[in-house]
Amino acid sequence: MKHVKWWFLFLILPPVFFWYIATPRVRLHYPENANGRLHVLIITPYEKYSGDIFPGETIGGIGRIFPDENYFMQIDWNVPGGYRCINVKPKWPIVNIYLGADRDIDRSLGRGTDNDRLFHCATYD
Repeated sequence: MKHVKWWFLFLILPPVFFWYIATPRVRLHYPENANGRLHVLIITPYEKYSGDIFPGETIGGIGRIFPDENYFMQIDWNVPGGYRCINVKPKWPIVNIYLGADRDIDRSLGRGTDNDRLFHCATYD
C-alpha cells in the first residue's frame, strides 16, 4: 500500500498540476468605486456560468488548455438600460478585463485590460 501512494504522487499529480497551471484564465474586474451589484454571464462552447459580483470583486472563467481556432469565451453583463457583451480569445496565463464605474470596459492605456484579446460581440449591437 505504501508503494501505491508514491506511484499516485508521481503518475497522477504532475499531469493534474500541469493542466491547472497551463490552462488560460479570463478575469473581469469590477471597480471599487462602482455602484450596485453586477450580474455576469460567461459562455463557452462547453458551459455557461452566471454569477453576481459587487464593487471591488472579480469574476472569471477558465479556458481550454489546447483551444482550436473556433474556441471563444463570451462575457455578458448588465448595464443600466441593457447589456454589454465581449468575446475573448483566452491566452496564457490570464486575460484581464477592467470595467469602469460606468460598467463599460476601461480600455485606457496602462489600465491593464488586454485589448488585443477582446473582440466585438455581435449579440448586442
